[in-house]
Amino acid sequence: MKRALLTGISAAMLLSPLAAVTATPASASAVTASVAATPAYKEAVKQGNTLAKGLKNYSAAVTAGDIDRMDMLFDGVSKQLRVVESSIGKVAGPGNRAELLGKYVTPAKKELERTMYEVSQFRLALKIYEKITGGDVLYWHNNITHRHGYKEFDADLLKLERLKKRAAAIKKAGNYSPLPSLIYWEIGIEESMAASVNLLIYNLKFEYFLDEEENIFEAELYYDDFTRYLKHKENLIEGLPPIKDKTGLYKVYVQSARSTIERIKYEVSQIRLLKRVEELAKAGRISEAKAELSKLRGLRQRAALMREESQYKPLPAAVDADIHQYEQKLRTSYQL
Repeated sequence: MKRALLTGISAAMLLSPLAAVTATPASASAVTASVAATPAYKEAVKQGNTLAKGLKNYSAAVTAGDIDRMDMLFDGVSKQLRVVESSIGKVAGPGNRAELLGKYVTPAKKELERTMYEVSQFRLALKIYEKITGGDVLYWHNNITHRHGYKEFDADLLKLERLKKRAAAIKKAGNYSPLPSLIYWEIGIEESMAASVNLLIYNLKFEYFLDEEENIFEAELYYDDFTRYLKHKENLIEGLPPIKDKTGLYKVYVQSARSTIERIKYEVSQIRLLKRVEELAKAGRISEAKAELSKLRGLRQRAALMREESQYKPLPAAVDADIHQYEQKLRTSYQL
């Protein structure tokens, strides 16, 4: 069963009630026998004990760093907490209610508040990965194309970053003890898988511009964004603890994208050099434009040397042809 994200839960929803139930009023007296015998009180205690049992199991999962089990138990504990609060609200006497709230509700709210953003991170990371792959990883890997979008998943990954910040803020505000590192390790694995697959989509789109459309100018427009995206995902994967699949993640996703960038970096540099030449020429700074244009030969030599020494797939002939055509247009238009 899919569990809902907890992103709609705000800190105020848990922190504010806690302030009211943390301590029992000094004037509150022990529960009288007559109140303890009422159906409302008995029901509140019954539901409270059920909550306490569920909370014990949940806390054990937290202590063990078992985010999968935390994910499974969180909604049940949250639901039972609401039942308990409703039951306690029917008990007579503010002192009696405060005692029950302090015994059952406060510990549950503190534990849920302490961990809710980690559970949300885990669920969101899983949701992103499942949405990207369609729930069938093997089929997806065999059928992925450049037509798969990556920007919508970027928005989800940014949401994940915001959840991390909220988690840190709530730990500080509530003075809560840190969670076991294993929890963040598991979340990091899911996030890295989602980010890595999204990087693959971006890489395929980039390669499509080069090898199918043979449009080096379109690739140049995306080059910086792709490079930044690669660096972010590379740092994310490298930040993981040593794991069996880490090398595989790096090789399949990061090295593949890096090869794409390396494969065209000198062609991108040539286009950008020619764009600077055009700007200078349009401004009437012909001498400076000629000086810049003289650097083009060196870039071409480095590009040729890199292609000889590397195992990269050759670029389409149209790439060099388009760059030469751009150069010739500038030379003719501005007599360079």
